[in-house]
Amino acid sequence: MLHIGLGRTASVAARLCQPKFPSVAPHWLRSDRFRGGHTLSARMSFLGKNVDTLKNMNSTTSKYAKWFVRIIHPKVIDYTFRSRSEVVNAQKFECLLVSQDEAQYMFGSVPFVFADREAAKKAFSRFIEDHVFEITTPAFDSKARPEYNGCPVKPVLLLSTPTTITKVPPANMEIFNYPAKGITVSIDITDLVRILKDSGSAKSLNKTFDFHRKFLGNTIVTPAEKKAGVRRRVSEATFVDENGSKVLVSVLGHCY
Repeated sequence: MLHIGLGRTASVAARLCQPKFPSVAPHWLRSDRFRGGHTLSARMSFLGKNVDTLKNMNSTTSKYAKWFVRIIHPKVIDYTFRSRSEVVNAQKFECLLVSQDEAQYMFGSVPFVFADREAAKKAFSRFIEDHVFEITTPAFDSKARPEYNGCPVKPVLLLSTPTTITKVPPANMEIFNYPAKGITVSIDITDLVRILKDSGSAKSLNKTFDFHRKFLGNTIVTPAEKKAGVRRRVSEATFVDENGSKVLVSVLGHCY
């Protein structure tokens, strides 16, 4: 059984950072064998020449391009931080965004701001699962750290000003059906072993990525103390593939 450490210093899959691990794949998580559909050029012809792919979303293309994205797995994340002498109970909104290509997906976020402490809850009410939005003038979260981001498209899109966001009504069927209905996570345990072998060990791995397999269960959370005296929760999650190969993932911090 392969044993991998997962936490703030070595993260294997951003999708693991949820309160519970699904025993079966969510409806929005697909494997490569389900990919298909029309060609990119055929599907984009009715949208106009300025529609681009998620992997091309950047500060240059933001000046002229637009994107149609589907909301996947929206959630509000609670956390705390210290500001001066105050311990702030904060919330941020986070979701996955996918466009035409299931294998290209990214995080969308509404960070906590003191000026509007309800921003995350408002975003959760607006950005509903499976709804489609048009994105122009995209802006990105400058505080997001790519080393903790397993998405293939690393920038985190701000779902607030200055990003311009327009909801696509379901009645507009061509555009509403343009983004994929789910995402493709193509890395499995076999790929994971190959990546770790190429890197030398799990401890030296500095690349963050998503992988998918069936979740079997996790151990009871126990405290662990680091050298700096910071105590963090530790749990172990077990995953298995169709050949019976297993991987044991050590999950640190709030990712249990």
